[in-house]
Amino acid sequence: MDFFEQQEHARRQTRLLLAYFAASVVVIVVLTYLIFAAFALPFLKPLPHGPRIHNPLVSLLWLLAHSVSCLAPLKAALLLTAG
Repeated sequence: MDFFEQQEHARRQTRLLLAYFAASVVVIVVLTYLIFAAFALPFLKPLPHGPRIHNPLVSLLWLLAHSVSCLAPLKAALLLTAG
């Protein structure tokens, strides 16, 4: 294997690592947002007509019903990748 083949192989590996990094950033942002939404947000905003017992699944479904809340992880991912 000569120098140019090694260089091309290294470039392919770099692109793959960058794609893995971008995917991991997106996954971390989305999971952080979902964990926060399921456990912390119900204490900040009461659920409309919801149960008095804290159920993270009900909170998560209520939060995901709003289309605006789904844009927050995308904005955070864009800020992380641009910064």
